[in-house]
Amino acid sequence: METFLAFLSEHIFLAVLFLVTIIMLVVEELRPKGALEAADAAIMIQKGAMIIDLQKESERQSELKNGKWVIDFQKFSWEKHRSKKFVLYCKTGKVSKDVVEDLRAKGFDAYFIAGGIDSWRKDGFEVTPVGEK
Repeated sequence: METFLAFLSEHIFLAVLFLVTIIMLVVEELRPKGALEAADAAIMIQKGAMIIDLQKESERQSELKNGKWVIDFQKFSWEKHRSKKFVLYCKTGKVSKDVVEDLRAKGFDAYFIAGGIDSWRKDGFEVTPVGEK
């Protein structure tokens, strides 16, 4: 133990770097699979990902340009678009997170915008009033 403490005191930078690396790994593992920040989602959309809007009708005031509003995601023909990447969003990200987890478990290449359209808007990305595509 004495040798270990001596090593730490002599190599404090390495010890701190190791600790930071461990913390970063843990945080990454705890992050929901398929979560995207708005900027990363914008890049995927720009590269041709299919945008799926899962907002409830009652909360749907704005939307992402070229998005497809899906009222009932269980009835949507996901298989028809299996070869595509999907970026899903809802108002806050909670519904889209759950749907993405289900889709990923079925082998789809699906992602969601962490924080939903609220986060997208907050990060300065464009939204369109519903019906003005």
